[in-house]
Amino acid sequence: MDSSDATLIFIVLVAALVMFSVSFREEYQAGLARKLAVRSGLAPTVEQLPLLQEKIGRRQRGAVVGALVGGLLAWFFTADDASADRIFILAGALAAGGGVGIAITALFLANRRPADAVTYARSTSVSLADYSAPSDRHLVRGLVALGAIAAAVTAVMRPDHTVPPLTLGLTIAAVAALVFFEITARQIVALGQPAGSVTELVYNDAIRAGYVFDLLVAPLTIGTFAVLLGLTDIVTSLGEPVVEALRPWTPLALLAIIIVSAIRAARSDSGWHYLYRLWPDIAARADGELAVVTEDER
Repeated sequence: MDSSDATLIFIVLVAALVMFSVSFREEYQAGLARKLAVRSGLAPTVEQLPLLQEKIGRRQRGAVVGALVGGLLAWFFTADDASADRIFILAGALAAGGGVGIAITALFLANRRPADAVTYARSTSVSLADYSAPSDRHLVRGLVALGAIAAAVTAVMRPDHTVPPLTLGLTIAAVAALVFFEITARQIVALGQPAGSVTELVYNDAIRAGYVFDLLVAPLTIGTFAVLLGLTDIVTSLGEPVVEALRPWTPLALLAIIIVSAIRAARSDSGWHYLYRLWPDIAARADGELAVVTEDER
């Protein structure tokens, strides 16, 4: 193990330990709960707050453990790779591991409640479309499809009709991550959602929407890497004159991608999608004031 690897592992382990540890702190959980309250437009009652905070902490721990395991496995299997491309593998593994950890948490731990607690059930069925904005899903599907197309074009343009191993691996991983999302997200949505009140049910929907969105991170991240590498392979196949002509524009293109992604992430429509679909009356109250839903409100 060289010094750069040792430094990388140290940073990742410290970051994971800090994020895992603070997820147990009541003050930290309360801060996340307040952010969720603002996002949901609801004020949790004193009785609901502890369970809400526990669910939020559990979600973060699942993501941290999954990302850590994925990152360490990727580091172990690429220990002999000294190329700069290794960072794509490690970053993709962190995203994929985090997604798996979130999925396990959502499927097996997210709905855990005290056995003697009174439960409230939803009277209507829900689907993935209720928790995930179409624009989010179309964006990720489009990126993965574009990555696959870029890999296919690369194979056609190269003299040996092959795809570079890293590009091929990331493309396959992006497709696998998308399939994992499509299957797992639907399983999460199909789970029962026991709650002790209408307000808790709304918060459960908010947390569930967060789980679904988090599962999109892996195919989004890996798909973006696959597209970038695929386009790079295509440009390289066109010859040195084309590479030199496009080289000055590369930083501007990356900057444009970052700006567009930041603007897209800042939009509130995606985060409030589940409210518009499942709780339109609450979404209509979006006036900056947190409401308390009464038990007879549907």
